[in-house]
Amino acid sequence: MAASGRYFVQGLLKLILAIDDWAKTIDHGSQTDVAIFDFSKAFDSVPHKRLLAKLEYYGISGNG
Repeated sequence: MAASGRYFVQGLLKLILAIDDWAKTIDHGSQTDVAIFDFSKAFDSVPHKRLLAKLEYYGISGNG
């Protein structure tokens, strides 16, 4: 499996586990607080060539 596929599966698993934890907490009558951060706008202001160079330096590339 390509790295991007692994990251997607890992992220999806984390989301499923978080939702399961929230449901259990609600089922027990406890309060659940959730904070959601959207970092997508932050990446709009990053120089993409520099970001890609740094990712490649650490061994992360778009090539499977």
